[in-house]
Amino acid sequence: MAKAYIKGFRFHKCSPRTMHYGKLFDRVINIPMAKDKYRRRFLRVWVPDNFNIHEKVGVIYMSDGQNAVDHNLTAYGEWDMEDHLHNLENQGYQRFIIVGIDCPKNGLARMKEYTPYSMSQPGWKKSNPVYGDLYSDFIVNDIVPLINKTFNVDYDNVGFCGSSMGGLFSFHICSKYPEIFKFCLSLSPCFIGYSRTILDQIFADYHLENALDNRYAFYMGGADQLERKLAPGCDYLVGLMQAVGFDENHLLYIKDDSKIHHESAWSTVIEDLIRFVL
Repeated sequence: MAKAYIKGFRFHKCSPRTMHYGKLFDRVINIPMAKDKYRRRFLRVWVPDNFNIHEKVGVIYMSDGQNAVDHNLTAYGEWDMEDHLHNLENQGYQRFIIVGIDCPKNGLARMKEYTPYSMSQPGWKKSNPVYGDLYSDFIVNDIVPLINKTFNVDYDNVGFCGSSMGGLFSFHICSKYPEIFKFCLSLSPCFIGYSRTILDQIFADYHLENALDNRYAFYMGGADQLERKLAPGCDYLVGLMQAVGFDENHLLYIKDDSKIHHESAWSTVIEDLIRFVL
């Protein structure tokens, strides 16, 4: 790319000490279903080095977009996604861009945004009412068309990635819109907020038996209390996917009891998950 320019986006100057590869762009968007003080957000787009706007690229959409590539943008931790995609590129895999939307700067508001349906389990009901389903529609109806208009997208290699509540949201948006998101990266997802009876019904409504060519990759840690609390929900959901016909070529589940619930842990495994879905 001769100069740092993508139509409709602002170039974000990052330090090479915190973002080691590629370039980052952003633009201000409004999330209409969020509370007024959380509506104004950044839509962030990372592109690899020597990027040409005409080259065909895959797209990884991410929740918690501020955590993807630049440590200076996050108060939580960074995934170092630019390094992982650079490694994959060097191994011969297709190049990707990353599209992320910042989360609300409030824990409860973030839960409401990433939760598609009201939680049923004690301790999780505090997020109700939620608007994650409306938020997924907003992404598909507003953000995806913008990205498709701006970039030369390889539609067979478009997926969504998220962790924790974002892992729950990643599964939801990929399962509601399997024709758009061909792969799902769901790390430490919060399925445990639903009773198994309600999770059974939610899962059945996706009709994933009609999307068996899509790829799903899950991860759970186990070195802290939260990861151990979340694990049974992910175990159960993966079992539901196996029951409708997902085989080992389309469904991956990695568990690592040595890892905690944190971006640093998710960063260590994300490359393996991406390699699987490709």
